[in-house]
Amino acid sequence: AHATYGSLESCDLTETGKVLYFSENNLTNWAADNYDPVAPGQPFGWNGGIALSSTAYLAGWFGPVEEVDDPYPNPGSWQQLTVRQHIQKVYFLPDRTGPLDNDIIKSAVMQYGAVYTSMYYDDAYFNYSTNAYYFSGSEYGNHAVCIVGWDDNYPKTNFSTQPPGDGAFIVRNSWGSSWGEGGYFYISYYDTAIGIENVVFTAGE
Repeated sequence: AHATYGSLESCDLTETGKVLYFSENNLTNWAADNYDPVAPGQPFGWNGGIALSSTAYLAGWFGPVEEVDDPYPNPGSWQQLTVRQHIQKVYFLPDRTGPLDNDIIKSAVMQYGAVYTSMYYDDAYFNYSTNAYYFSGSEYGNHAVCIVGWDDNYPKTNFSTQPPGDGAFIVRNSWGSSWGEGGYFYISYYDTAIGIENVVFTAGE
């Protein structure tokens, strides 16, 4: 929910210049909680497929509603509240095919704003001194974040385990400004779970 609105609010800022705050709580209660957790790779549930649930909620014009109308967290709130936009387009981008297959994501960030993506997060792979993350395993994504930028020359030596080369995405997390670098961090291009299920939630009418 936070990654969905991280993308939508960023696209609103890019396209309209407006700073908007939408209710993750309303999205979670109306969309995400309607589906039970399922096995990794399935279309709905908590294992990375939540972008489809968000899309269904927004495409059906059940939301977005404003954050002030249904603040987070508020479990069990199912109010039918004023919808602030009618979302017309959601772009599902191809998965990355390798560590340097980043042009589509970069282009989307430049043209629209933040890109929703999935990653595998385990605290053991996070370097708190540099706010850098690199995972090289085969686990399926368990967390959604927003890619907001990149640095092709970000040093590979900044990661706890050194990846094969330099370069990193700049990523916005949902854990507050006290985490990472004001809520942001770097994730290596060579991370094996980032860049799968890439979605852009464009500004609506």
